[in-house]
Amino acid sequence: MDEDAKKKLENGLKKIQNNTVALMRLRRATFCAEQLKLLGDVRGNLRKTEMFLSLQDSLVVSYASCFASSGEGRATYTPSQVFKDKSDLLETHKTLMEMRNNICAHNGNDPRLEDSIVKNEHTDKIEISFKIKLTLPSMLDINNILKNIEIVYEYLHNSMKKTAEKLSKEIGKNVTISDAMGQASKS
Repeated sequence: MDEDAKKKLENGLKKIQNNTVALMRLRRATFCAEQLKLLGDVRGNLRKTEMFLSLQDSLVVSYASCFASSGEGRATYTPSQVFKDKSDLLETHKTLMEMRNNICAHNGNDPRLEDSIVKNEHTDKIEISFKIKLTLPSMLDINNILKNIEIVYEYLHNSMKKTAEKLSKEIGKNVTISDAMGQASKS
């Protein structure tokens, strides 16, 4: 293989590797969404609520990492390309990105999360308690999230296939990608 072909192969492999990293994050997001569905109704159960919030944060951050600014050598994907002709899923995407930016990755304000301090003053003491009101996504929301993950997965998988096809033509050798990771979601 000549130097030009080696350089093209190296660049193509970097692109495929970036997609593979993103696919692994999408698998993690899928796992979290499926576990959220299994948790069911968490109202009134602090332990289940904590598990819900942990899974939700991991789901959102894992999903959003495909679209948020990335480290050196990592790809960031453009929502308008990924969700072309799927405006209904673009809304779910925007909600997930807002959650990432306001709740899960940063300490911002979000209308789904309200916290307050309640002060009860007695003659001999003052009791302070904390109240948190959290609006949890419904199963429909989780199903929409799984649809989004599947669309992103398909986009990345197709990108990898196109890269392999292009490499095959450029270097004169058949380049194939094993599908060892399987599908992100089949609901």
